[in-house]
Amino acid sequence: MKTKKGNVAVIALIVAVVAVSAGVIGYMFAKKTQAPEIVKDPAGPPSPKTELAQPADETADWQTYRNEEYGFEFKYPINWMLSEDKGNNFDLPIVDIVSPETQELIKDRKIPYVSDLSIYYYPSVADESENKLNGLGATTVDELIERNTLITKIGSTEIGGIPATDVVWGGESLYYTILVERNSHLYKLWFGNINTKDKLTLVENNILSTFKFTK
Repeated sequence: MKTKKGNVAVIALIVAVVAVSAGVIGYMFAKKTQAPEIVKDPAGPPSPKTELAQPADETADWQTYRNEEYGFEFKYPINWMLSEDKGNNFDLPIVDIVSPETQELIKDRKIPYVSDLSIYYYPSVADESENKLNGLGATTVDELIERNTLITKIGSTEIGGIPATDVVWGGESLYYTILVERNSHLYKLWFGNINTKDKLTLVENNILSTFKFTK
């Protein structure tokens, strides 16, 4: 009986030793085969440059009107109607353009003929028609605004890279107008269907963005 108990104890001891040895060997093997730790560069790899999508040129397929005599050009949509009035008589515009919407209203006789944008040219501020007709004697845009009670300055802008003045021009109605001097000449951009700048349509703003002086 004692011999059996002794044998059991010896066997238990051997099993314990084998188990411990197996654990140690397994641990060592696992440690050796463990993938090395990867230390990441905090900055990370260089990322490729992000190419920003370029906005489409909404004026790419527009027509270009160029006036060599009066030194300006602009682009306008192909479905707008353009006419030259050969101005510089009593306030005839050099050119005017009419949107499809306004064309329809005119066609249906819902409104009399009116342009969405008319461009006038005067050799100088002194030659502006109302200035001459009323004997205002203005020689600068500021004087013209001050002396003509029908004109109200509402802000400043740029046309063709040249500082310009936003005004509301009165008369039979109120019209948003841009006045710009270039080489002592006066250009008047008159909008026949709106009375404030914030009513400009996207198309009208794009037309203005294409306006350039050519001499």
